[in-house]
Amino acid sequence: MRAIYNLLSLLIRLMVKVDGLPSSVRNIDYMIGLYEHFSSCGEVTDISVIPTVDLVDGIFVPTRLAEISIMGEGCVEKALELSGRTAHGWNIVVRRLDPPILRKRQRTGCEHPC
Repeated sequence: MRAIYNLLSLLIRLMVKVDGLPSSVRNIDYMIGLYEHFSSCGEVTDISVIPTVDLVDGIFVPTRLAEISIMGEGCVEKALELSGRTAHGWNIVVRRLDPPILRKRQRTGCEHPC
């Protein structure tokens, strides 16, 4: 089991929140900027951009989240060190998102008999 955990720990998925991204920026430019920002942490294997909104002072403000997959030894620590820094004028906030196999299941209250 430890060997499986060690193997999976090489592939870490990070949830990255970028604040203040102007709506005029295209997703491809956003992805290139994040790739450049996180490439020093390890091999960036995937970036998915997710549009969302934040509630700021009672006003809905469009923003985006990105889910980034990074592989490499020490990539988690390196990526977490980048949290709070700016890239292309965007404030980067990094949160670790464990691979699905390592996440604890949460009960929903609905139990299936199978």
